[in-house]
Amino acid sequence: MNKGYIYLTISILIFGPFEVISKLVHGIDAVQLNFLRFLIGGLALLPFAIHDIRRRKIVIRLRDLLAMIGLGILYIPISMVFLQVAIQNTSASLSTFVFSSNPVFIAVFAAWILKEKPNTYIVFSIALGFVGLLFISNPFNDTFDIYFLHLCFAAITFAFYNVLMRKTTGKFGNLVAFTIVVICGTIALGLYLPAAGIPWFAGISTGNILPLLYLGVLGSGITFVSYYKGMELTSTNVGSIVFFFKPIQGTIYAIIILNERLTTGFIIGASLIVLGSVVMIYGKEKSS
Repeated sequence: MNKGYIYLTISILIFGPFEVISKLVHGIDAVQLNFLRFLIGGLALLPFAIHDIRRRKIVIRLRDLLAMIGLGILYIPISMVFLQVAIQNTSASLSTFVFSSNPVFIAVFAAWILKEKPNTYIVFSIALGFVGLLFISNPFNDTFDIYFLHLCFAAITFAFYNVLMRKTTGKFGNLVAFTIVVICGTIALGLYLPAAGIPWFAGISTGNILPLLYLGVLGSGITFVSYYKGMELTSTNVGSIVFFFKPIQGTIYAIIILNERLTTGFIIGASLIVLGSVVMIYGKEKSS
């Protein structure tokens, strides 16, 4: 079996229960949890990144660092904070499916910013994704969840970050670029916390340390190392399969562990998003 597929499988298995594990971290503010998660994850990634920098003799100039600081702020204090706040305040199944629809927005931003002309399959997948989100949100019902908007904002800003990140990853590689961006974004968020009256480390206890370490070391560290290594050994298109399995796996965990119940509208919308993901992967293969 190709080693790339093994690495991608590892990343899928680790990242699958991310939303469910997040909801098991009690006693810590959502923004603080986001800071701790990426602080731990960034430190876990750092040795791998340093090794890659030395091996490839990478030189990072000031303008490159400034670009990565901007990307880090967009990624962690903005996109990931909105995601974490939503996860803490709504269902894990809603969180995983809405955020995993970000490839739809990535395709839109790629067409707009990178001038990538989408083929018919990708256009169709975008349409399926938007219709799926409409069914999931059920905006004309009294039970509309306001945190759905937080999740959409998180998915949109993550997609924007993802497209802007391509130049940086192309220059330095996925691992090095992502690690520096994570560290810069974590420092920026860490500077914000005292101004907002949010502690850095208060609330950590024996009751939440294990899920916190899971989110940091595994969910924000090892899973990304495995994911990027898998893409290096396969292709970006194959790596996209992670976003195909992730919401399905996350929802199964939410049903089993958190006893969440799915509405008919959610099932229809989720099915359309999954179908859209399949069509998008096929469309990317046709374009390559």
